[in-house]
Amino acid sequence: MKKITFILACVVFFAACGPTIENTAPKLTRLAPYPFARRYLTAVFPFTYAGRDEDLTDFTKVLPDLCVDEMFRTNRFRIVERSRIAAVIKEIGMAQYGVIDAAQADRIGKQLGAELILVGSIEAIKPISKKESVGIAWKESKGFEISLKGRLIDITRGEVIAVARAEAREVQTRKVAMGTSTGEIAPNKTLINRALQKAAAILINDLAANTPKKTAG
Repeated sequence: MKKITFILACVVFFAACGPTIENTAPKLTRLAPYPFARRYLTAVFPFTYAGRDEDLTDFTKVLPDLCVDEMFRTNRFRIVERSRIAAVIKEIGMAQYGVIDAAQADRIGKQLGAELILVGSIEAIKPISKKESVGIAWKESKGFEISLKGRLIDITRGEVIAVARAEAREVQTRKVAMGTSTGEIAPNKTLINRALQKAAAILINDLAANTPKKTAG
């Protein structure tokens, strides 16, 4: 009887702990589009990484493209093509595209004719790991939480016009019981990239919500 009860408990645990993906879609504010002529021309620069794990610095490279995609979706910005930014960086002799401080971004933005520049950083990439078990049944959850910070700077006036922070996470779960496994957890790189995509959407949505229309004329 105890054996049957134990097996039933494992089966119930197994059924209750199905594979899940948390926070599949970030909650974003619905934004009204700006007329094209009232949208600021914006240059998006590489993000920096504020953490200590050098192995994670490469994830800063994907953020400009993610942010550009999200800025287009808001219909509130005109965007400088990233290849133009890279060309100017090369022209003025900055060897490392990706390590640019705010003053350098300001200089490059002016050469590009941009009105706003977006500079930002990955503040943290935190691993998430949890395991629960009942006898021979167990559930494993893994993922990452991302924290981003971004600023929009009006380089004509030298003013920060919008600041935002964003946090997002990607967590996946699999279950194992009685030799059977259900669900699959993606590799760490995939989990981080998915969390970055969500965080970028939140960050840009917040920045766009606080960016005024360009003055007419």
